[in-house]
Amino acid sequence: VDRIKGFEIGQLVKFHPNASHHEEDGNYPWGIEHVIGRVTRRNSITVSVVEVSRKKHGADVEQTTSVNRRWRMHPSQDDILDE
Repeated sequence: VDRIKGFEIGQLVKFHPNASHHEEDGNYPWGIEHVIGRVTRRNSITVSVVEVSRKKHGADVEQTTSVNRRWRMHPSQDDILDE
């Protein structure tokens, strides 16, 4: 819970989505190097993030085709790259 409280609403976070829990929110993490998103909500387990951009494996640039897609980030399962 202390880790979750460290995320502020409106903060940008860069993370690598790892786990199958993303399938539940309609997102598929395969092939994604990282997602940059803005924190919108948090509870005791997850942090809700709205995507700003993503980078796929092997791509040279950030992609914004999925902007505003919602992710449920689990800090215990996803790799946080930059806060």
